[in-house]
Amino acid sequence: MSFFSRELKAKCGLGEAEHDHGECHGHSGMIGWKWSVKEKLAARTALNLALDRELAAVIHEAKERAERIKEASDLWEMETWLIDQREGIARTFDFRYSVLARVFATLLRERRVSLIDLRGLAQEKLDTIERLSRT
Repeated sequence: MSFFSRELKAKCGLGEAEHDHGECHGHSGMIGWKWSVKEKLAARTALNLALDRELAAVIHEAKERAERIKEASDLWEMETWLIDQREGIARTFDFRYSVLARVFATLLRERRVSLIDLRGLAQEKLDTIERLSRT
């Protein structure tokens, strides 16, 4: 279990059993890149930045939804929405190096990360991430 996975679990409130199964993130295909120390730091920084943005957006939306709660059914609807958000975040933000290119490609396609956020990665990795983001 990587440091980022523990950090993600802490930020999202996930238990060990909810996050340890290898294919739970829906990222098929692996790229066997070598990662330099500098690239590992850049990748971790970019993913943390995207995760922080995502969590800030969820918090903002949750506060707006909470203000609109008028009856019990609204409360349970919000609970379902929060669970969906947490599960989506857990699926998306996977810091295993073997799937990181696809993770960044998805985030790039969804405009949750930019190529500027990915600075520090080798050009080969940036080119592949950009290409994958268009598929």
